[in-house]
Amino acid sequence: MKVSILGALAVLSPLAALAAPLTTRAAAAEGPIGYASQNGGTTGGAGGSSITVKSYDELVKAVKDDTAAIIYVDGTIEGSKKIRVGSNKSILGKNASSKLVGAGFLVKEAKNVIIQNLGFSKVYQDGGDAIAVQKSENVWIDHCDLSSDLSHGKDYYDGLADFSHAADYITVR
Repeated sequence: MKVSILGALAVLSPLAALAAPLTTRAAAAEGPIGYASQNGGTTGGAGGSSITVKSYDELVKAVKDDTAAIIYVDGTIEGSKKIRVGSNKSILGKNASSKLVGAGFLVKEAKNVIIQNLGFSKVYQDGGDAIAVQKSENVWIDHCDLSSDLSHGKDYYDGLADFSHAADYITVR
């Protein structure tokens, strides 16, 4: 499994001074860094159509196939089931209020996916992880906020992020 978590490295590692140049905002503007830049790179939905979604059903429909697309999430989208993401997708928060509540993304058997500038919260046990990546390659997760709450037991929500089953060339920042 090739997963880089550059943001955590910068905060937790005694080598933070060496990692700092890798995690600048300028690098994000240029595109994926770390493992997501390997294996041919990660472009997401570049060159595909653009769509703005405001509801759970619109989001599910926009991300399900493998056609290149740039999907902008506008506002808060609530749901209770995991959303399966196909290949060649850029899923971007339109502004600071762009978030998913109660449902998360499953990137499974997909390639070339970007998830950026989104909040994920309170993903219920049946909804899966906030972001799960399985059997996938070239996934870049950038500037996402993953959270639950402290008013429920430890098994009320599922995990926040999970990378498994031969997930390769993944960068989380």
